[in-house]
Amino acid sequence: MKKLYIYLLLLLIMGGCYTKSIIYNSQANIPYYNYSTKTSFTFIGAVKSYFGIISAIDNDTLSYILLAPVERPSLINKLSNINLNHSTPLLPQQAAQFCEILDSSISAWNIKFDSKKGIHYMFTIAPENMIIQQSANVIKWYPYLRFDFHNDNKPQATLILGDEYFKYIYQLNSIEMLTDLSKYIKDGLSKK
Repeated sequence: MKKLYIYLLLLLIMGGCYTKSIIYNSQANIPYYNYSTKTSFTFIGAVKSYFGIISAIDNDTLSYILLAPVERPSLINKLSNINLNHSTPLLPQQAAQFCEILDSSISAWNIKFDSKKGIHYMFTIAPENMIIQQSANVIKWYPYLRFDFHNDNKPQATLILGDEYFKYIYQLNSIEMLTDLSKYIKDGLSKK
C-alpha cells in the first residue's frame, strides 16, 4: 500500500510540474488576398410586381444595371423590396444589346404571321465559369439571364433570372411589360 501511495504522490508531483507546450505553425509567409467593394444602388423601377431594375456602381468606377427578383410579389417601390442576392448584372454594353433585342421583340409583337412563318429572339448572359466546353462541338451555357421571345401567330416572351439553383421564371405576357423593361434599362443606362 505504501508503494501505491508513493507512486500516486510521484504522479501528482510530476503532473503539477508539467507545462503545456504551445504548438504553432506560422503561415504568415503564405500569400493571403483581400478584396473590398463599395456598391452604390439606385432603384430605377419594376416590371409589374415581378422584378426590379437597379442602377449600380462599384467603387465609384464600374457601373452596371441589375435585374433582381422581388422578395415577395407586392408593390415594388423601394430597394428593400428587391432580392439583391439573386440579381443579375448587365454591363452597359450588355444592357444596350439587351435593349436592342427587347426593342426588336416589341416591334415584332403585333406582326401576324401565317402558319408557316414566325420569328424568335434570344438573349443570354452567363458568367465565364458557367460556360462549359462539353465536347469538341458542344458548349453548354448555364445562364444567369435568359430572354426568349417568339411570335408564330401568338407572341410570347419569357425572362429567366438566376443561377442553376435559384431560377425565377417570368412570363412577360404583354407588350407593356417589354416596353417597361426596355425603358427602365435605358433609364438606368442614362444615369451612368
